[in-house]
Amino acid sequence: MRYSLAADVFEVLDNTSAWYRKKCDPEYRAAWESDLGLTPEDERWFERYAEIRKRHYPMPPEEEGPPILFAPEKHDVLADAFYAAGSVSDALAALRPHLPPDDVDTLQRFYAAMQPRAQRWLDESGAFVEVATSLSARLDQADVRSFAERMARFYGVTPAASFTVLLVWWPPVDHVTASNRGSTLLMKYNPVRHRDRAERDVDVPIHELAHFTSSRQSAEQKRDLSAAFLSSCASHPEPSPALLEEPLAVAQQKVFLSFAEPSRLHLEAPWYGGAPWTDGYAKRIYPSVRARYEEGQPMDQAWMRSLGARCMN
Repeated sequence: MRYSLAADVFEVLDNTSAWYRKKCDPEYRAAWESDLGLTPEDERWFERYAEIRKRHYPMPPEEEGPPILFAPEKHDVLADAFYAAGSVSDALAALRPHLPPDDVDTLQRFYAAMQPRAQRWLDESGAFVEVATSLSARLDQADVRSFAERMARFYGVTPAASFTVLLVWWPPVDHVTASNRGSTLLMKYNPVRHRDRAERDVDVPIHELAHFTSSRQSAEQKRDLSAAFLSSCASHPEPSPALLEEPLAVAQQKVFLSFAEPSRLHLEAPWYGGAPWTDGYAKRIYPSVRARYEEGQPMDQAWMRSLGARCMN
């Protein structure tokens, strides 16, 4: 767990640019417009950035064959450079072997122009240094490490050697969010409004770790388990990772709380912002997921069919 200015700058500007509506959190653009004011010059820079971002983003191919209900592996060369870097200049230097020189030069001018526009927000993020220290100590405890090992066994993969959790600035809205970016987990909080929550939300990295661990399953296993689930799921939304992947991560997040911090497990409260499918289905499968963890058993096709039998609109 750490705070990285480079990652913070990247996430704030990447999302505010709205270069890919399905990926960018709209809360950033709304906050920029209301708090900082979106100028014509801002819009021109965001358009130039979007052109580069789209060229180098690994857009998922059109799915062929049966639906896969688990997280795909993620490789985003531009984002990964910023997540690993200590500074924006370090990230740009890391990108030079991978991007055309003109694109890196344009990005350099983009950050030089746009980072000062967001400086007031980034200054607030200084609080994350202390938050990261506190939360890191909790994540390093034996119960968290043990649960991560159980999770790897549950998905039938080898435990990850490491994963990175980064704290990122988020507008002062009512809710918070988190994102899985491969081996990097982003926890997004407003450092003023949500600081107390950031310091105690140890289960949020567990949720995102579930997505990362799920993505590391073999393609064959993802295919076979998805088919087994759908074979007994007679009524469901459109088959996609949202059908199973997200509720399964939520259920594991709550299983962790039941083991590590049971006082924070509230079975009747909304689990996923009240989203009807994810919230309801996660609660239906929670007892079965918890039993699987208690038994130390991995997912298999028979168990997937049993989960599918609980599938209903």
